[in-house]
Amino acid sequence: LVKAAVGQKRFMLATTSLLLRGIPFIYQGQEIGMENCPMTSIAQYEDINTLDQYQVAIQAGCTEAEALEACYIHSRDNARTPMQWSDAPHGGFTAGTPWFHVNPNYRTVNAAAEEGDPDSILNFYRRCLALRKGSETLLWGAYREYQPWRGKVYLYERAYQGERILVICSFSHLPQLYRLPRGYDETRAELFLCNYPQAPALGKLRPYEAQVYRFSN
Repeated sequence: LVKAAVGQKRFMLATTSLLLRGIPFIYQGQEIGMENCPMTSIAQYEDINTLDQYQVAIQAGCTEAEALEACYIHSRDNARTPMQWSDAPHGGFTAGTPWFHVNPNYRTVNAAAEEGDPDSILNFYRRCLALRKGSETLLWGAYREYQPWRGKVYLYERAYQGERILVICSFSHLPQLYRLPRGYDETRAELFLCNYPQAPALGKLRPYEAQVYRFSN
């Protein structure tokens, strides 16, 4: 269950960010789940900060493998790989030579493959954006966070003209429990969105689960 749920993390993060107050933005590639690009040598990186930090790590006693792992996690070059449009050479980005390395997973992680998959992260982003666009509460509503001390559960409210939308997200690979904030009646909860195909349970979160409920007066 936990291993299978790890794939839900991207869906949960999309829910968390796109339903917040303010102007949402999508950095090219995150809507199809593009990942950090694995490099086999520091020579493959171009970001000056990455090159500097690699040398700092080596001088501090890290092995080359350890320093490269840190680059893989933190380098800004991860966000500079060409957009993966299809499984064609270079991810369908160009017939020529791209300016930077293309992540080798482009054969499976690409826009064309996700376009026709109703359960893809791309189409989940579309669902979140459609939900936001169609809701005045999500467009204009006030923001309030509940239970910030919980740590593993991010629970916030969007409220506008008598309607409240509660967004509950788990940042844990383990099941979590939560309580509805005071003033919320669970019998009036209308499910708006969930990132699992199976129906959610109020008060319980599966690993990396996102639940969105609407409450009206």
